[in-house]
Amino acid sequence: MEVGKLDLAAVRKVLEEVGVEPELDANEVDGLLAAVNPAVGVPDELLGFFAFHYSASNVAVAFGKPEFALLDLVLPPSYPEGGAFSIIRAFAGECKKYGVKLVGGHTGRYEGAEYPIASSAVLGRRVRSRRPPAEGDEVYLVGAVGVEAA
Repeated sequence: MEVGKLDLAAVRKVLEEVGVEPELDANEVDGLLAAVNPAVGVPDELLGFFAFHYSASNVAVAFGKPEFALLDLVLPPSYPEGGAFSIIRAFAGECKKYGVKLVGGHTGRYEGAEYPIASSAVLGRRVRSRRPPAEGDEVYLVGAVGVEAA
């Protein structure tokens, strides 16, 4: 088996079998957008930053304004408390910087965890409707295109 995301078409097929039709990365329920992502494979000092931005970006690219966030921090049994607090501070700092309220989460040490994993959920409201690109629209790219967005 390959490491990484499951095949999107296969996941959609399973969800359609049970009557669920999600969008790609941020799903809307009664005007509320929701996204969830793990931050894996980045240096510990960047986990909080990326845990926030992976999910917040999915809400933003769906034309939403991130409003609420939750953080799930899974740690190896021997992971230092100070390191965990640094990850939480970084995540909370990004929330504050962007006006997003941190409304909950979970932290814990678990057997079998070999390194810290920070996973987040971000909720927001759509600020404009989605519409397909039209002739004359402009697309601005700052930096490199992300692997998942390419």
